[in-house]
Amino acid sequence: MSINSLKIPPSLLYLTPKQLSEVQKLRDETPNGTTWPLFTTNHVIYFLTLYLMSKASERIIIRFLNPNIPLHHLKNCTTYVLEIIWTTIALGLQLSCYRLMLRDFNYRDYQFAQIIGVILIDL
Repeated sequence: MSINSLKIPPSLLYLTPKQLSEVQKLRDETPNGTTWPLFTTNHVIYFLTLYLMSKASERIIIRFLNPNIPLHHLKNCTTYVLEIIWTTIALGLQLSCYRLMLRDFNYRDYQFAQIIGVILIDL
C-alpha cells in the first residue's frame, strides 16, 4: 500500500513519507501476546528477570559485603540495588529514543518506549 493511498489525518500532514511509513508500521503492529492471567509476556519475562537478579544480588551482598547482615537489611539493600539498576536502564532507553519527542518516528524507538513503560510500571 503506498503512502499516497492512505487517508492521512490532518495532525500528520506535516510528516515526511519516511515518517509516515514508520507510523504505518506502528499502526499495523500486532498486540503483545498474553499469558493465562492476562499479563503480557514482557511483564512475565521482566518479573522472572527481576527475581533472578534479586537472588543473585542477595548472594553477592552476603558474599562480598557482610555475611552476617540481618535479613531486613539484606532485603533493603537488594531493593535499592535493583531500583538503581532498573532505573538506570530505563533512563538509558529514554535517552536513546529521544527522536520520538522530536516527532521523528522510528519503529525501534517505539519498541524502546514500550519497554520503558514495562520497566517503570513494574518498578
